[in-house]
Amino acid sequence: GTPSIALELINQGKGNQTTFLDINEPLKKLIETTFDNTGITCKTYDAQNIPQKNLLGVFDIVVINPPWYLDYYQLFISRGIQFLKDKGGKIIMPLFPPLSRHNAINDLVSIKEFIVNSNCTEIKSLGLVEFEMPEFEKAILKLSDTPIPQTNWRNAELVELNYSQNKRASILGNI
Repeated sequence: GTPSIALELINQGKGNQTTFLDINEPLKKLIETTFDNTGITCKTYDAQNIPQKNLLGVFDIVVINPPWYLDYYQLFISRGIQFLKDKGGKIIMPLFPPLSRHNAINDLVSIKEFIVNSNCTEIKSLGLVEFEMPEFEKAILKLSDTPIPQTNWRNAELVELNYSQNKRASILGNI
């Protein structure tokens, strides 16, 4: 998810001052320990809390991976915009599949409207990204004697939002 994208940006030379924020303290510690030679800064942060002032308006690119529900997307996009430099920047995020649950299509429409109203000047598809099944889901399936899929069946469309304080979105392609 988000750590993989951040590390790829570092490898491409685009993330030489990368800061990783996540609510998951064990994941933060794993990233710090495993990738300490990359220069990545790791901090524990819950998007539902007001961000520290030293994080506001300092990033060119923000990668978010919210839980796949409308209110989380609105929150994470809003936080991402707060983290971007005043001149603007990019937010990269997955959009969940339209058939992932009963109201997903309506949520996707609402998310796109929220993006447009948030002054993103462009929404561009970067292709599909696959997600591994989380361990807690595997445990639930195992308890119910349901076979655990052997492949990554969950995917999402990875999109890039270009944010500017002065402009409105033009939605490109079929996202």
